[in-house]
Amino acid sequence: YNELEQKNKELKQLDSFRSNLVDTVSHELRTPLTLIMAPLKRVLKDMHADDENYPTLSRIHRQSRRMKNLLDMVLDLRRLEAGGSRLKREEVDYNRWVAENTDDIVNEEKADGISIVYKFSKAVSTAKIDKQKCDIVLMNILINAIKHSNSGDTITIAIDTERVHIFDKDTEKCICH
Repeated sequence: YNELEQKNKELKQLDSFRSNLVDTVSHELRTPLTLIMAPLKRVLKDMHADDENYPTLSRIHRQSRRMKNLLDMVLDLRRLEAGGSRLKREEVDYNRWVAENTDDIVNEEKADGISIVYKFSKAVSTAKIDKQKCDIVLMNILINAIKHSNSGDTITIAIDTERVHIFDKDTEKCICH
């Protein structure tokens, strides 16, 4: 019985250490990220959209914001563990949301010779999703699809009335649906 109590105490200490580590690392990453994002936002605000650097800086800003959102989600994990996190669902134009969230990767992968094409359904208009959480899922799936692709491959993102499909056109292998 004493051994069980000792193991339980050790587990609680490890859990406390993990929680403190997550809080500290998240905070330490958010601070420099905020210091990067704020001046970048000011530069973009003062820059004309037709400036040759504007698209690249916009992608950097969007990806920085995604990283900040990811760090926020890590911090939300503690709330979830305590039973205090809920989905923040909002209605979005689903096809547009997928295109906007994958656009940065599509532009980068063109340089590596990987084609990403969309097949959107006109039957799909809006969906209620937690954008922050779904952004991360969609990006992870697409990044994994790219990781397993070669130069010259085509990745297709197809949306139908029930789900998003990401598949390799050349092998017709469905990566996720």
